[in-house]
Amino acid sequence: MNNRLTPRELQQALAYLIRRENVRSLGRLALIGLALIAISLIGPWLMRRLPPPSITVSDHQLGCVYAAQRTGDPASVPPPAPVPISRSFEAAWFIVNTGTCAWADRVTFRHVEGPMAEVTQTLSISNVKISGQPGPPSIIPGAVFTPTVAMTVPGESGLYVNTWRLYHDNAPFGPLFTYSVQAYTGNLPTTPFSPPALTLDIWFMAPAIIGVLLAILQGARFIAQMYRLKSLRHALGFVMAATFGLGGTTIVVKSGEVEGATPAPAAGKILTPLKPPDNEAGVQIGGPGTLSIKSGHAVVTERGSYFAQMLGPGDHVLPAFERVRNVIDLRPIAQSGLEVALTKDGVPVRAEVNTTIKIMPHVPNEVDPPPPPPSMGTVLRHLVGRRARSTAAQPLPVSPEALRMATYEVHTNPTLSTKISWSGAAHGAVTGDVRDALAGRLLDQIFAPDEPAANPRRDISQHLEKSGKDLLAKRGIELVSSSFGNIAVPAEITEQRHRNWQVIWDKESAIVKSDGEADGILQRELARAEAQVEFIQAVVQAIRTNSQTVEPGETAHPLSLRFMDDIASAVARALRNASTRMTSETDYTTLLEQLRQALDTRSTNR
Repeated sequence: MNNRLTPRELQQALAYLIRRENVRSLGRLALIGLALIAISLIGPWLMRRLPPPSITVSDHQLGCVYAAQRTGDPASVPPPAPVPISRSFEAAWFIVNTGTCAWADRVTFRHVEGPMAEVTQTLSISNVKISGQPGPPSIIPGAVFTPTVAMTVPGESGLYVNTWRLYHDNAPFGPLFTYSVQAYTGNLPTTPFSPPALTLDIWFMAPAIIGVLLAILQGARFIAQMYRLKSLRHALGFVMAATFGLGGTTIVVKSGEVEGATPAPAAGKILTPLKPPDNEAGVQIGGPGTLSIKSGHAVVTERGSYFAQMLGPGDHVLPAFERVRNVIDLRPIAQSGLEVALTKDGVPVRAEVNTTIKIMPHVPNEVDPPPPPPSMGTVLRHLVGRRARSTAAQPLPVSPEALRMATYEVHTNPTLSTKISWSGAAHGAVTGDVRDALAGRLLDQIFAPDEPAANPRRDISQHLEKSGKDLLAKRGIELVSSSFGNIAVPAEITEQRHRNWQVIWDKESAIVKSDGEADGILQRELARAEAQVEFIQAVVQAIRTNSQTVEPGETAHPLSLRFMDDIASAVARALRNASTRMTSETDYTTLLEQLRQALDTRSTNR
């Protein structure tokens, strides 16, 4: 397979490299270096091209001003005159009076500096021959002053410059007047001597360097105040790295967090300020720097308040102001929490819920992101004619969509001072089903269901497993396992349940005891009724026997009749008080009626 880069891909790769922040930072550094060199070269050239500064002196007595300027173009620098070594010559200047005062004896032309020997160091107006002017020598305004001085060239070849200046008394005025000589040995050179067009003068760099350093220092102070950095040195390092690509911090992501990041304070607590870590600027502001992501982690970065990129394990170049937005632990995360709920009958119960979750490697119907642009090494390999290494189509070991949802779609509570993590939100979403299941049951239905085959704990666990997997799968999170521990109730509720159970057992015991006592009473009544029945049967038998022995027309003895009447009344009361469950009650009633009829017959005959 030919994996060479096409011209269009090469163009895109080069444009991508140029847009990279570290390349632009190095470009800024190179640009400032070239600017400093240009200033050191152009500065001397401009100084030679610009007219020398001219100073004016005011004479308050005369009410005029002393000023002077060289004739011709003040900005043009005359070339040095070629003179053999150790030779004497006369130097002449042409100076015009540009002031309002006339120059007289109080105006002198003095030597300021230079290596050539002069016949005189000071030349006054009276020493200068001014032709065509009557009276005392003076230079009126607009006139030309032409001083001439005899000089001797040193004994070595080279460029020599002598400098002179006009003075009124002891006050200098006008520009500096120089005379350049190119000393030579041997024959006169055929080409005219001229100073080099450009010379490097590092002193011209000093103001620019000081200005750059002051700008960097002021920028570092602004960055430290804006991002509340504890160390100005860290802010200075960030400015140097962001501006010139020099240095940069290294941010390490491991154990589910950014190394050196300050933990969030708990509610109502203030963290004690500690020594700032070396990567303080990288944690607070971001790149430029290196982001080292250890195995089993992924990072979502932002630049400003906008999403930047998703990075997997490895070392990555972090551009300026791109900071870590979220750290995703790709390993299975085990969590536990105590869930509290009110049962249907208003009893608070607690249960410890345990979950193990992890980010899904791929979300269904997810489109893979485009491959990253070729690296610099790939481009160089292509330019030298070698094949470029292929780039992996999926640089992340997990789903980018899952990372996005775990970063930007986590519901937070604004009243809480601590940040809710994606794993904590996922754990809370799963354990909400446990609260709902506990709140939908009575306390007795949870601990002692009426149906012996019912198992509330197993039902809640199975529902937790199924609903949790379906819910988290929509968020790109896999529920590896879930369980909950023993269900606990307050101690006073347990004591109340013990008392209720005692009352129930006492009730059942009283019912059983009452049934036993009722059966005993019933047995005694049955025995008494049976005795009465036997007694009635004997009496009836006696009545029948007496009826059979008494002749027709005869009556029984009054005592017998009285006795039988009392016996009949007693039998009637016994039958009325007897239990309805007696099976021979009808027969006894019939016999009693016969007995009453017999007694009634006895009363009538009597």
